[in-house]
Amino acid sequence: NHHLNLCLSIYLIEWCPPTHSEHSKSLDDYIMGDIHCAVENVYVREEKKLLLMGICQGGYFNLCYALRTSERLCGIILLITPIDFHVPGNRIYQMIKYMNLNDIEKRMMNVPGWCINQTIFSVSPFLFSLKKIKLLKEAGLTSESELIKRVEAWAWDCPLQAGKAFFQFTKNCIQENALVNQCLVIDGKLLKLQSLQIPVLNIYAAHDPIWPMACAAALSHPIHPSLYQEIKHPS
Repeated sequence: NHHLNLCLSIYLIEWCPPTHSEHSKSLDDYIMGDIHCAVENVYVREEKKLLLMGICQGGYFNLCYALRTSERLCGIILLITPIDFHVPGNRIYQMIKYMNLNDIEKRMMNVPGWCINQTIFSVSPFLFSLKKIKLLKEAGLTSESELIKRVEAWAWDCPLQAGKAFFQFTKNCIQENALVNQCLVIDGKLLKLQSLQIPVLNIYAAHDPIWPMACAAALSHPIHPSLYQEIKHPS
């Protein structure tokens, strides 16, 4: 209601699980297809530039979109979005650093959500369990307890990911750190972080068990200080 009182219209991109025939959807399809289509439709409807917000991988996609074309944007907000995957202590990168992902890709069409969840939660299995127990113990109100349960259910409810886009992301973006190393090409354009022309708000958690703070904080280096703001949340 607060946002409605400020006359801010909020739109949500729903990432529908890919069908069997959509396993070949690429990063280009998601970034310059789905996101671009959503941005164009909202821009026409609202008749003003948009503020684009994304969480984790969605934030990474949004940043790539803003680097590819920011004509319809007035800014972007990134939440817990990893940027530099090769920072010390990044266990997900360490887990897949030497994996032959090309061989795995040949055996899969779409990537099951449970497979992605198992990888993420195996990073710090005991930490996740202790966090859940601690949160439930500290939840004073029934509403807080229910909220925690819903968030946990959401965290485990990872949908399918289109095989081509998933393996492009894991190979190019994580293994090769392509965006930071300035070798990521989206829709025929080489993306350079230094070329960002719109403001970015970068919000990340101080105690994130999946991505080290440095993964997200690395964005402060290539972007001009006048366009960059970050919030390190104690969570």
